[in-house]
Amino acid sequence: MGALALGPAGLLAGLLLGGGKSKDVTFVAKFKDGRKFLGTTDNKTFTKLQAAVFF
Repeated sequence: MGALALGPAGLLAGLLLGGGKSKDVTFVAKFKDGRKFLGTTDNKTFTKLQAAVFF
């Protein structure tokens, strides 16, 4: 699996959805080889994903 290129070009949208205690983040990620995917995860996992990509 290629490395995620998150940022202005790779992360097209990060929308907080949901209500109550649970919040989901929907995002578009772009791989270095040009493939893209739309994903939804909880806010905590998304924060971990961002940290892994930027460090």
